Amino acid sequence: MILHHVVVLLWLLQRVFCDGIALTPNESDKYGVTVTRNAPVTIDGNNWDVTIEKDNDPWGVEINMDNTWGFHPTLPSKLTLTLSGRTVNPDNTDLIIAITNGGSADTHSKFLSMVIRLDGKDWNELSPGCDTNLMNPSEILNTGDVYSYMNDTQIHQLRFCRPLYESQNNPCSASSAPPATTNSWPLTFIIENYPLQNRTISRISASDYNISCGFAQNMLTDIGHNIYLTTVGVGEHYTISEVYVEYNLRVTTTPTTFPSSNPTTSHPTTYKPTIMPTTSLPTTIQPSSSKISCTHRYKIICFRATTM
Repeated sequence: MILHHVVVLLWLLQRVFCDGIALTPNESDKYGVTVTRNAPVTIDGNNWDVTIEKDNDPWGVEINMDNTWGFHPTLPSKLTLTLSGRTVNPDNTDLIIAITNGGSADTHSKFLSMVIRLDGKDWNELSPGCDTNLMNPSEILNTGDVYSYMNDTQIHQLRFCRPLYESQNNPCSASSAPPATTNSWPLTFIIENYPLQNRTISRISASDYNISCGFAQNMLTDIGHNIYLTTVGVGEHYTISEVYVEYNLRVTTTPTTFPSSNPTTSHPTTYKPTIMPTTSLPTTIQPSSSKISCTHRYKIICFRATTM
């Protein structure tokens, strides 16, 4: 037990954590996080203007986080991404997002991807699927180079299916969930990593939308993250005014039972189930305890009593 605490302390001393930082087009590179854009995405005043011109355009916005933001190798940790923006074309706009770690061109990277229907006209897609049994899930994470998938028409003819690619036998792997709306901003995406339990939980939270999914694998640890954004079709249009990222480390590994606010369904072997969103995101996932975090702004170790 003493040795474990010593190892954790040494790990903390050589790593820099952040309570949370906000990035904008005017300040898009700080504390190990960089936001870049690919054409035809432009910067319009204080916003990233996200559109595409052709079906095989690459990811439009890239959020790259270095190794100091990596998940802890043994302790539970959590990465939170919040996007503030607006839907410019409310009649026809979808947001595609992929969250991965291991490098943009690493074929061994673990990743999750989602199609968020901001126009409210179709069902959202969550890949590789959504197991609502958060404590004992059976779904596994996607593995591959999701960055290259986006403009590879060999992967799939449909653009929205490319980041949902699982295998040749399952080239558009996803669970469906009711759509978001044009008023869903801000959008929050949370990844909770439990390496000793070999388990990951992803959560999507918006003003009118909350879903939690469990996976029977953990994300890679001690390595940075890459997050990619784009739209599905020509003419679709949304803007992002701020990218907010936050990292939290939990110093207890005691497992607890999660609230049963999500419906549980059996997991078919060939077809991904349709799921219903939760009515509200649970405010307490695990018992309240002290977490260690460190702010890049002041580069000091700080202790706060919060809940994960």
